[in-house]
Formats: sequence, C-alpha cells, structure tokens
Amino acid sequence: MAISFEILFNQDFSSNHDLVFSSNAPHQIKEANRAWQEKKFSKVCLSLRALKDNFEDDAYFWLIYGRSLIELKNYHEALNCLERSIELNAEKADTHHFKGVVHQHLSQYQDSKKCYLSALSLQAERPLTLSNLSCIEEALGDIQGGMEYAERAIHLNTTDTALIHNYGIMLAKNGQVKDAIGWFKKNTVKQRPFPESLSSLLYHQLFLTEKEDGKDAADNTRLVASTFSKNTYRQTSRPSNTKKIKIGYISSDFRRHSCAFFIEPILRHHSDDFEVYLFHNSPVSDDYTKHLQTLVPHWFDIFYETDNELTEFIRKQELDILIDLNGHTGGNRLAVIGQRVAPVQINYLGYPQKTWLPEMDYRLVDELTDPTETERPNGETLLRMPSTFLAYEPLIGSPTIQPPPVHQNGHITFGSFNNPMKIGPETVSVWSELMRAVPQSIIKLKSHCLRSENQRIRITQLFTNENIAPDRICFLNPVDNDTEHLDAYNSIDIALDTFPYNGTTTTLEALLMGTPVLTLRGTSHRSRVSYSILANLGLNEFAPETVEDFVSQGMLLSKNPQYLGALSASLRFLLSKSPLNQHQVFIENYENLLKQTLIPILELAQSHQ
Repeated sequence: MAISFEILFNQDFSSNHDLVFSSNAPHQIKEANRAWQEKKFSKVCLSLRALKDNFEDDAYFWLIYGRSLIELKNYHEALNCLERSIELNAEKADTHHFKGVVHQHLSQYQDSKKCYLSALSLQAERPLTLSNLSCIEEALGDIQGGMEYAERAIHLNTTDTALIHNYGIMLAKNGQVKDAIGWFKKNTVKQRPFPESLSSLLYHQLFLTEKEDGKDAADNTRLVASTFSKNTYRQTSRPSNTKKIKIGYISSDFRRHSCAFFIEPILRHHSDDFEVYLFHNSPVSDDYTKHLQTLVPHWFDIFYETDNELTEFIRKQELDILIDLNGHTGGNRLAVIGQRVAPVQINYLGYPQKTWLPEMDYRLVDELTDPTETERPNGETLLRMPSTFLAYEPLIGSPTIQPPPVHQNGHITFGSFNNPMKIGPETVSVWSELMRAVPQSIIKLKSHCLRSENQRIRITQLFTNENIAPDRICFLNPVDNDTEHLDAYNSIDIALDTFPYNGTTTTLEALLMGTPVLTLRGTSHRSRVSYSILANLGLNEFAPETVEDFVSQGMLLSKNPQYLGALSASLRFLLSKSPLNQHQVFIENYENLLKQTLIPILELAQSHQ
C-alpha cells in the first residue's frame, strides 16, 4: 500500500524512519519540508513539481502544492491544484478554504463565498474562514453580514494577527472607527508589528479630530521606521544631468479610481524632459487601466513581486524620482520604498498626511493646503505648488446641470456623498446647526459604505443627538454608473463638506454638477483641500474658518434661491477656467518642482568628480 504524502511530508526528518520510498522521493520530500518550514515557497514548488508523478492521486499533495503557489501569488495554477485536491477528496475543509482564498485574491467574490461556506459546512469553527468570509460579504455589499462573521471569528481567537486586522477593518466599515483603531494597535505592539495593521492604524487616524493630531507622533515615527525602513542602498548620483529624468509612479489604483483620474492629466502632459515609468500594484485592471498604459512608455504589473524582488527590479530601472500614490492606503508598497529604490522619493495624492517613513523625502502639496505657517517639523519636506496640487479632468459625458431643486421642492436640500467614516460627531454638530437655522431643510447622504445598516443607524443617532429628526435625513442608494452618480448631485442644492477630513473627488464632482460646496477650513492638509479647490475658483467665502461663518454662509445661500440658481449655472464654467483644469500650466510648475529635488543629487555628484 502506498504511503500518503501527508504522512511523509509531516514526519520528523530529524529521526530515522523505515518508510519505503520510490525513486528519489525521500530527498525531494525532505527538501520540500525544509523549505516549507523556512517559508521558501519557490523551493517548495520546485521540489513538489518533481514529485507530481509520484503523488498524482494524492489529495494532500495537491493541497500543499496549491498553498505554496498561493504564497507565490500564482493564483491560477494554485486553483488548478486545489481543484484536483477536491476532486480526489472533497471532505477536507482546508482545501475548500484555500480555494476560497484564491478566488478572493482574483476578486471572484461569489465563488470565494461558496468555497468558504463549503469549508464551514465541514468544520464550523474555523476562525480564519469566518474572518475571510466577513471580508467577502462586505465586498458583496452586506456589511452587516460581514460584521457578524467577523465577530464569530474574533470570539474564537482573539490573538491571531490576521483575525485582529480583519476585525478592525470591519469595525471601521461599520462606522466604529475609534474601536477599529484600538484593534489595529493590538497588532502594532507585538514584537513584529503587522505592516497592514500599522498602515490601517495611520490611515484611520485621519478620521479623528485635529485636536488629536500629533498625539501619537513619537509612536508613529518609531513604528513606521522599524516596520518599513530597511534602507540598504542609496543611489547618490544620476549618470548624467543631460539625460531625460526618469520618473516612476507606483500605485494600486491605476484603474477607475479617483487617484487615477487625477494622475491621468499629468501623464498625458509630461514634457519630453521626463521618461515615465508606471508600477501597477494590483491584480485588478479595467478599461481605464488600458487607457493609462497608452500614455506611458514603461508599464509594469508588480502585484506578484515580493518586496525584495520588486526592490531589486525598480533599482535596475535607475529612476531619478519615484512618486508614491498610496501612502498608507490599501495596496501600498512602503516596504519597498523603505529600502530606497530611487534617490528622490515623494509622497503625493493618495494619502493626505506624511507617511512617517524616513526614506520618503518630500510631500507634494500647494500653498493653500499647506501654507508656511502650518509647517510641522520632523517630516517630509513640503513641495508647494503655487496654486493647486491637483490636476482635474472632468469625466466625459457629465450630465446636464439642472436648476437647484429648491425651486421645485420649496425647501433646501443639503447633501454629502463623502465616505461616512468622515462623518463624525463634530461634523454632524456643525451640519445640524445649519439645518436648525434653515427650517424644513433635509440632507441627502450617499456612499457605498452606507450599505451598512449600522452606519445609517450611527449617523441618524448623531443627528438625533442634535435635535434633527430622522425624517430629515435621506440615505440614497449607491450606483456604479458614473453618469447616474453625477446626476444625483442634481437632487441637492448645497453640498456640505466633511471635516477635518475633507472630500476631494466629491468636492470637484459637486462643482462640476453646479452644486456649491460649503466647507470649514482647518489647520491641517486634509482639512484645507476643499478650501484650496474653492479658492482656485474664486469662491473663498465658501470655506470659512469658524462655525458661525459656516452657518451664516449656508443661511445666505439658502435664503436666496435666485442667487443659488445663478451660482449653480456658473460653477462648471468656473471650474473649467480654474488652475485645476489648466493642465499645461500645472505641468510646468509641477516639473519645475521635481527638477528642484534633483539639485542636491547633482551637486553631490559634482562634488565627487
């Protein structure tokens, strides 16, 4: 009788056994076992590939092979292995679980859900399966269902790093941001901080009040440096200051995503002084991904590269500048940037705060978001654009602007289409003060995250605490079509911004659709973005610095429907003529700033000649 691969693979190779092997299987199994223990999965696969003929009909062999391929992000081949394993033995919960993992990585959420449910039908108390299933339910739109699975998972195991991280994510999606931060912190106080949880911690801190800014500065600096900073190399000079400047952009969002919409005009207008490289860190692509590929001479899909592989690969490109468009948002490669892959590394666009990474040299902002008096020491050097740090290209086929709905409704409709995580007690308090001053006014809220019933209950309760009745709050269903999404702005008279974490895309979309935006200007970058946008349209008065002036400006607009209508009709034109849409001027200022960052590098090179 043939000995199963499971017995052979899991035996203690440090002692002697009388097991009988065929051909040279003992050596290859030992090598696979050793590599598995050392997490060297490419070596595991190399050994297993040579053993396929020996264990063609062994379900456990194909499970281990599939799991190893998952670690190498070779998902399609892993799927074949796991399907073969299930064909041989459909009663093993692990195999169904890891098949679900593959489908999840490939964004095949319905297939992934079926696999996870199959695993749970065979073994009900599987914390990791439950945790992964919570993420799947959230991706499919059932945030409440996802929260229930996450709670079941964490109840079974309160110490596992992955479970803690996923639970934090689900809490945040459910509107419990402060609770989520507490769970992310659990993963940063361990001997080896979990990088994803550290980035999530720093990202979700942006949703707290400005009073809390800087409270954890020392911890953030220490944690980011110890987790991401592994600088083993530094290019000190360019080969020649007469050559084109090699500039790279790295992001997980080169697709239909707000970040890509802002970077597209830059890629389209880069001068011949620059040679452009794009590094796409996502397995997901769409029609917009293909469009961006046509704009640059060098495109690389890097999602499947390990940190060390990617570090070596980018260094070989001999870039002069690398611009990171993720910061601490999902899909970042800060562990690569922390190894120094270009002499100049810049934080831009995707993350409205410094990254705390020592190897991140600069952050690109503008004179309105970050005036000199707001400069904070011990961070990335600020590169200030003279008017705006954003290049905006309106979506093609934007709907026709309709007259403000107050003319038909007889009452003012406020609205916000921002991420509800940005809607906290401070924001609702100010909005409610305005709504109390404008009788019969209502507010419409729309976001994919508002699919969560708990989010809606939370926000409704915040308004109730401010004596705003629930019937004055309207939650709109999210839509996936761009035209329908933009057309929804025609149903509101005045857009109310969130603070301290402003909208960016939502502010511009509202203005594009003729909807004036009212914001409260703060002291940090994230609380001054809408002010910068409005000031570039000559609408500084819509970004007051005090709550009193915010309410007064809102009342003024609300009491004058004729002025509101005239303003609405002019906003798209004002936007089109603003610096936000003057791409050639923008790119000249932008490239001049980038060239300035290379001056110290060139001076250093000359001093060594």
